[in-house]
Amino acid sequence: METTTVQIYKRTLERLRLFKQYPRQSYDELLNSVFDTLEEEPLTSEEIQEIRKGLDDLKHGRFKSIEVIAKERGMRLK
Repeated sequence: METTTVQIYKRTLERLRLFKQYPRQSYDELLNSVFDTLEEEPLTSEEIQEIRKGLDDLKHGRFKSIEVIAKERGMRLK
């Protein structure tokens, strides 16, 4: 396998490390995983509309906290 060196900022390296799925995952594996995810089917217009609605709900405070939902369902959070 032919390899190369890529220069990145230390902050970028720190961010990459956060995305590793396991400690010994190579950066090549990590980047290819990201590329594979990006190449998946694009969102439908309906999915985009639902995301926008959700973001608008958040922006306008139309949501319940996890604590409220747990209490409504008689659950206890640890």
